[in-house]
Amino acid sequence: MAVKDDDTATWSDFRETVNMTARELEKWLDTDKSRGVVQKSS
Repeated sequence: MAVKDDDTATWSDFRETVNMTARELEKWLDTDKSRGVVQKSS
């Protein structure tokens, strides 16, 4: 059951972090603003 627990934890973390619906996220990804966002290395 470890895999299921990992999946549940991953899904929970994702839902806590992403505050947009799939439609909102897709729409935002088509904007210039989204293309300007980059992950910064630590």
